[in-house]
Amino acid sequence: MLVAKLRGAHDRKRRTGVKVEGRRSIAEEKPETVELASLAGSSGRSLFIYGPPGNGKTTLGHLLHNAVSGTLWIPYCIAVEQSVIRIYDPRFHRPAPLDVPPDDMSKVDRRWIRIERPFIVAAGELTIEALDLGYSAELGFYEAPLHMKANGGTFLLDDLGCQRVSPWDLLSRWVFPLENGTDLLTLQTGQKLQVPFRQRLVVSTTLDPEENISPMFLRRMGYRVFMNDPNERIYAEVFRRYAASMDLTVPDALLIWLFDRYRAEGRPMRGCEPRDLLERVRDTCRFRRIPLQLNEKTLSLAWSGYFGTSRVSNAKGNGNGHA
Repeated sequence: MLVAKLRGAHDRKRRTGVKVEGRRSIAEEKPETVELASLAGSSGRSLFIYGPPGNGKTTLGHLLHNAVSGTLWIPYCIAVEQSVIRIYDPRFHRPAPLDVPPDDMSKVDRRWIRIERPFIVAAGELTIEALDLGYSAELGFYEAPLHMKANGGTFLLDDLGCQRVSPWDLLSRWVFPLENGTDLLTLQTGQKLQVPFRQRLVVSTTLDPEENISPMFLRRMGYRVFMNDPNERIYAEVFRRYAASMDLTVPDALLIWLFDRYRAEGRPMRGCEPRDLLERVRDTCRFRRIPLQLNEKTLSLAWSGYFGTSRVSNAKGNGNGHA
């Protein structure tokens, strides 16, 4: 499994504090995807994940971060001459135990704080301004950009292409940092400040990288992983596995009925759909106050609630296929 592979890779590098996360991904069923993700995790290089929606790209980013734990010290803020830049952000930085004897607490430099490896996720709300210093005249100091706060951890840029800024402009912002391991920030005075760029950058998108992503950026990404739709075998394995976690059994005939319905409506199978359909089966049983049961009737209602009324059903109902 993916987490185990990542754990083994990090153990070989003698990193500390491996933590296994309970989340599972469709990627775990594809050996090449597992190996590529493990290579990115063990090397600490960046990762570009692309493919159709709903197949576990975001989950893979979480798994990569959670495959290894650890702590680091960061300053609450830094000073550049008369300017102050705040680094510590309680939204993203989780304090870690100090493990210092009570008698030695006075020796701890209170300008620093020990935190767990940060994990910062930015999606459609991300703007190009958030990747530079933000100055607050009311507070009188600068706020560090998100990727600077992610140093020592993981920065996940999720759903690339949903932001207001173009993917080309957004990713071009990271060409220099990926190449040099440092970033250049600008104060209001025009003074340039060089800061570390030492986090794992993970980018996930449904866009075709050959058509929408700058080649300069792609060359600097450590690894690329394509996460395609599952075939029937993988879908069935994921479906059975999630059903087993709910103490449900899945008859072969029910899966045959389910795959026939996918084909009849011309729907591609997505890796998230076994979980989503089964959870709606549970919703139905709870609403009806009946024991949890998986059959064609409950799964059909879950299907309609998840996908809506199909075009095929509408066409049959209208007789001529027109609304």
